[in-house]
Amino acid sequence: MTPTVLFHLKSLGSAMSAIPTRLCLDPVLDPQATTHGMWWPYSHDAVAELPGLIAAVDQRLGRTTLLVSVHPETWENIPYRVPARGRRVRVNCLRHGDSQVVVLFPMGAERIVLLVVEPDITHNPAPPAPTRHASRTAHETVRV
Repeated sequence: MTPTVLFHLKSLGSAMSAIPTRLCLDPVLDPQATTHGMWWPYSHDAVAELPGLIAAVDQRLGRTTLLVSVHPETWENIPYRVPARGRRVRVNCLRHGDSQVVVLFPMGAERIVLLVVEPDITHNPAPPAPTRHASRTAHETVRV
């Protein structure tokens, strides 16, 4: 399947710049899968990274994310809400489970679990070999 290339403008202070959200999302979101894709944020700053992720997932699925859950051991600067696509999305902290995942809860759909690839691994790494986090379907890369 051919990757879908989209762009989302992310604010950097007063300047606007097109920064792609590095997201690998399964084309078919299997509710039985352990994870539904991978995400390569640029930093561990939740305020800076979550709006782009939410916008990318919303655009890809055609749905509205209502809540995003992150692990406090992995993220810095975790807000109660983040701006995303003209609204504010609630942020929750995961106290148990894998610290290397982010969970999104879109309206009218099953939760989406994404494996978070460390920001400093490489600029744009290839998806890692299948692990316990790998889902059962091929990944489609979406750059938003």
